Amino acid sequence: SLWTEETYLAMESNPLEEHRPGLLPWFIAATQILGLAAVVMTGVWMGHYEGGFAWDGGSLQFNVHPLCMVVGMIFLYGDSILVYRVFKHENKITVKILHTAIHLTGLIATIVAAGVMANVLGLVLVGFGLTVGYVVTRSEWKRAASPEEEALSMHFKTLTERDSPDSPQGS
Repeated sequence: SLWTEETYLAMESNPLEEHRPGLLPWFIAATQILGLAAVVMTGVWMGHYEGGFAWDGGSLQFNVHPLCMVVGMIFLYGDSILVYRVFKHENKITVKILHTAIHLTGLIATIVAAGVMANVLGLVLVGFGLTVGYVVTRSEWKRAASPEEEALSMHFKTLTERDSPDSPQGS
């Protein structure tokens, strides 16, 4: 190819150096803020200006469609593409699984009926609760306490326990 790395390095303004990796977190944050803003604005547009949402089979039932399309086809598909940039130092198979899971979630958000969506939402909420519970109960993932926190912990433990070192035994 005519445009090799050597060609870029010889140029005064090198496009390979213009986008520094240090700016990546800021761009990722911008994509998330803008994506969530699009979801919220679509929800407000359909929920407030177009009459709200309903599952009674009337015309308001269609108002869910644009919201699900923005969530699935715009926000989640965009996030699944960004996975490869955000987790570039992780194991590739793990990143591929995450990429696929986000893509499938986006696909489900665009095509699934209301009843199935409600059931899947219930399963997702249970899975979320179980996962959070598992993570917070694992001692190896717990943040180490600072010496100040240790001192406060011992102070409160001494105040709340019956058989503290300062209290007489058997009282």
